Amino acid sequence: MTKKRELLFNAIFDIYKIFLGAGLTLLVAVVIKVSFSEGSFNIGLSLILTDITIIIYISLLFGAILYDIYKRL
Repeated sequence: MTKKRELLFNAIFDIYKIFLGAGLTLLVAVVIKVSFSEGSFNIGLSLILTDITIIIYISLLFGAILYDIYKRL
């Protein structure tokens, strides 16, 4: 049973890394787009704040899941 939990832990951590990478990529894309004046500052700022909020929420969610699995290993 321990091996299955380790595999589950690693799989969920890999999924978390994919979500975090996508969120950071979106954040960088918005910053670059706004810095080259292709989008308005207000929309860019709201997208950045929304993306940071989502990254924090996803980190807390996956952190709780991974901690629960780690506790039982």
